[in-house]
Amino acid sequence: MLRVSSEAEEIDADLSVIMAERDTSDGGIPSGAPLRRFAHAVLDALDANTAELVQARADLLAVVGDVGLCDAAGVVAHFNGITRIADATGTELDELQTDLATSMLEGLDLESLRHSGQ
Repeated sequence: MLRVSSEAEEIDADLSVIMAERDTSDGGIPSGAPLRRFAHAVLDALDANTAELVQARADLLAVVGDVGLCDAAGVVAHFNGITRIADATGTELDELQTDLATSMLEGLDLESLRHSGQ
């Protein structure tokens, strides 16, 4: 998703698919559905050999190949690590990042999930 978004001035990607773990849509991103399932499986797995992760890894490998799978694993690990470091150090977003995050969160309608108990 990041590569595609950096190559286009405007992209018609549906960010709401981020919230739908079991959804099969791709959000307008090439290989978006298997990439999202892989990322969720990695982050949800307590054991790196869970059946869901093994299947998600195999599905993604079939679509993007060895290099694509390695890139996806690196991106998932990197973003997970950055988030944990930022949280642990108390790093706050600057005004531009806060505005972008607020806009994206409003688009995802996370507030409705909080009130629905999900």
